[in-house]
Amino acid sequence: MSTQNNRDLQIGRFLSGNQQVFTQLLTFVDFSTKFTIGFVEVNFNAEADLLIEGLNNHPISEETQFEVLTFAEDLRFLRDEIVKILPTIKQEPNKKLVLIVRGLEKSIGKFDEYPPVLQDLNWVRDAYKTSVPYPMLFVLPDYGITRLAKFAADFWAWKSGVFLFKTTQATRDDAVARTLDSQRSFRTLETPEKQERIELLESLLMDYSPSHSGSERNPSACSNILHQLGVAYLSQEKPVKAREYLDKALELTKESENLSLQAEVYNELGKAYKQQKQFPAAMNAYQASLSISRELENRRGEANALYYLGNVCQDLRDWEKATVFYQQCLQIEESIGDVYSQASTYEQLGWVAKEMWKLTEAELYYRKALEIFSEYGDRPGMASSWGLLGNIERNRGNWDEAERLYRQSLELRTELGDREGMATSIGCLGEIEMLKGNLDAAEPLLQEALAKMQELGERAKLAEANYDLALLYRKRNNPELAQQHYNTAHQIFEQLGAAKDLERIDREW
Repeated sequence: MSTQNNRDLQIGRFLSGNQQVFTQLLTFVDFSTKFTIGFVEVNFNAEADLLIEGLNNHPISEETQFEVLTFAEDLRFLRDEIVKILPTIKQEPNKKLVLIVRGLEKSIGKFDEYPPVLQDLNWVRDAYKTSVPYPMLFVLPDYGITRLAKFAADFWAWKSGVFLFKTTQATRDDAVARTLDSQRSFRTLETPEKQERIELLESLLMDYSPSHSGSERNPSACSNILHQLGVAYLSQEKPVKAREYLDKALELTKESENLSLQAEVYNELGKAYKQQKQFPAAMNAYQASLSISRELENRRGEANALYYLGNVCQDLRDWEKATVFYQQCLQIEESIGDVYSQASTYEQLGWVAKEMWKLTEAELYYRKALEIFSEYGDRPGMASSWGLLGNIERNRGNWDEAERLYRQSLELRTELGDREGMATSIGCLGEIEMLKGNLDAAEPLLQEALAKMQELGERAKLAEANYDLALLYRKRNNPELAQQHYNTAHQIFEQLGAAKDLERIDREW
């Protein structure tokens, strides 16, 4: 079947599933004149595309010119933007112009009160009659229409039609397969794929929890989707947004008494608080998860919570307590025969030992992790272990051996396309050259690491890269440039609330 035939089939399937509302929409378009407002609810962007193609393919398009105006986020003055666009539209003779507005939901947002774009929509409502004298169709998802009705009530009052299109089962099944049923973790996805999955999850959430009264809801599916959205935003280091979804997920799991999912939600909430440096709140969330897992006799869940508690103690530089949590985690992993997970726990134990300057003990743990990663063919894990072993040799002053390990790690990370890992390894190689006094060799490496970190938006590592360059330029007797990089590092650490890092660089500077 040709691509066009397949597309026609998709359009036909979508419209036949919404035949009645599509007919109502056609009637609205046919009879509307001058400034008239219609709101069209479609939850999935792909189906909004099908609808617009369906309108353009319909005989009504012989008398109607549909112009799609798509807007990016952070829009505030919609009318002003439309007025700018109108003179650029080449109107076809003997056809009525109908404007289709898309993308407004990005500026409406989901949580903030009184979005600026909706405030403006209310204030300049009367001016639309003269400045935009055409029928307008606002194509929005469920939450966009609900929030517009709530926060731009005066504009909403002028509506002449609301058209609610249902999602087809095929679209819903495809979205579930690509999100909830996907075997790929968020953390392994490239940025565009992450964003695509987030949009699919949000569309699914609207489908399973429509805001219309009387519509059927699915609390069980919603709690899963909310949990996944929390995980997604955490992977983008957006803890505030993640918590908005996770708090709602927690509420639903309490209502449904789904303790298993509740324990997982608490773990993600702990991560959100940890990203915000709210360590007591993170500890409480992980402790709640631990209690539930123990109640359910879920040993794997118990080990996870203990691991995360160890991570918080590590951030607090409470090495003794972190070691206790990691050892408890390791004991459970051994008892349930979970060899693979032991590798990560060994790495954390190695990290704590390194910070306590127990380098021999740290090396032992890192080598155990490397052995497991190698046994399981986990190449990213192997690259990580080589880098960590390089850190041990660097701390021992064995710079040649450290360089060998960093290069081994870099080679594998390059092969794997691990851009963040590559940037880290290149930065480590730059540090080694600086320690050796090879400043000419160190500078391009540290600059390359900085450029990669800027590209990736890894702020904590970006601060470290700036600090390394500050040290380099101080050695090169360029105090002005050194101070610039130091100030940048200091500013980023301040924004991140990284008190320990600030204390460290202040002390060393």
